[in-house]
Amino acid sequence: MKTSSLIRVFSLLLSFTMLMALTGCNMGTTTSEIWEEEIITVSGSGNNLNDATSTQSNTPDTTSTQSTQTGKFDLKGKSVIMTGWGTGFEPQKTEKNYKEKVQRQQEIEKKYNCKITFKNSSESLLLFEEWATATLAGQRHCDIITMASNQYYPQSALRGFLSQLDGRIDMNNNCWVYDVFKATELKGKHYYAFPACNSINLAQTGIMFNKEIFSKFGLKNPYDYVAQGNWNWETFRQLAVDCTRVDNGVQYYGIGSPPTHALIRSNGGGSSYYKDGKEIFGLDTPEALEAMELSRKLYNDDKVCPLSSDVKFENGQIAMTECTWYGLKNYTDEMGDKIGYTYLPIGPKMNDYNYSAYEAGLVGVTSLAVDPDACAAILQDWYATAPWMLTLEEQAEKYCPDETAVKVMVDCCQRAMAKFEMIGFFNWYWRNVWWSDMGIKSNTSPRTYVDSIKDASQASIDEVWDLYDSFE
Repeated sequence: MKTSSLIRVFSLLLSFTMLMALTGCNMGTTTSEIWEEEIITVSGSGNNLNDATSTQSNTPDTTSTQSTQTGKFDLKGKSVIMTGWGTGFEPQKTEKNYKEKVQRQQEIEKKYNCKITFKNSSESLLLFEEWATATLAGQRHCDIITMASNQYYPQSALRGFLSQLDGRIDMNNNCWVYDVFKATELKGKHYYAFPACNSINLAQTGIMFNKEIFSKFGLKNPYDYVAQGNWNWETFRQLAVDCTRVDNGVQYYGIGSPPTHALIRSNGGGSSYYKDGKEIFGLDTPEALEAMELSRKLYNDDKVCPLSSDVKFENGQIAMTECTWYGLKNYTDEMGDKIGYTYLPIGPKMNDYNYSAYEAGLVGVTSLAVDPDACAAILQDWYATAPWMLTLEEQAEKYCPDETAVKVMVDCCQRAMAKFEMIGFFNWYWRNVWWSDMGIKSNTSPRTYVDSIKDASQASIDEVWDLYDSFE
């Protein structure tokens, strides 16, 4: 669900434009043209910055800090920078396990003789921009980073921004989700890890709804349909139509906007897929086209969406809307148990709710880290399993308005955990698809829309993976 203010959208678009210049996605210039020129300016890097050297004063000291006698590391009081978007790695006083997290941080600092500092960015895109700019200049930006997979995989590794994790962390330790190592493997090497304690972010998106609107109109709400085993595109569409009406001079709408991206997933489709080791543009599949057609009908034929951005879910005029698991908290805090949250409706190509881990919050060690070996060891200790870590249910409670929503969110995570298919769609999806309405508002047929972007999209996908051939 997109509820950001216009200012926020412009700000993010500006950030995105700047990032495109860094990552080679600016219109009229190929990725290879930009990056070939940039990379060769980093001494000793070639296509990989892991061996880069620099005369900058903030270049990491590569002198070994490992004690060969004890197997431990002594960073000699150096700072280890952990960065992410939002609050990143930093313990928050509002968390139930805040004291335990702070204690762990202090223990790690003592163990490695270092000082952990946090550098956070308001947006994931801004973080990538800052990190890319510094790394290309041979400057250390951070040592340990958390990354949105749909924006960072695989290009951050292919560009040489990350240190290899093989031999540095225990990938079989239960603090990691092992399947992510397999899903993001590049020529037998591993650069991305996914902490098991962060599994909540696999919940992806669902349908948030206003219970009071359904009660007001005497309608069953989505919880009722889920309980009856009948929550699908047909019942979703009918509810949207039934809730779109004028009552006592107030116009109500069935949904906020067509949840096209989510519907594609709920029908078993995706932005792209892998075939014979190649990432393929996926919006021309029957699953995706069918979802786009439903969105077209909801908006143009059924007219269940408001035309004005002034009509908002929180104002009580919209019955249902797509919402991310993390975005749900804002509405829960504001509206309490007036709202509910449930699965995306089952698409006609599926027999059950379809949730897969196509994106996740990954972590890694940067290529210019103060000491990659020591930082990898710190990363392992930071996420080591402990009794005080919150369970999946306890994490979901932080975001959800009621117990039913908690159960749904946990189940979505567990479904995704069983189906990992990391997609590196940042380069092309954000440029060609995300900021568009996919032809919905112009009432364009899905096939016409898809045909208009297919070649450019596949070319963008290929740009990212072209680096794979020369990757070492």
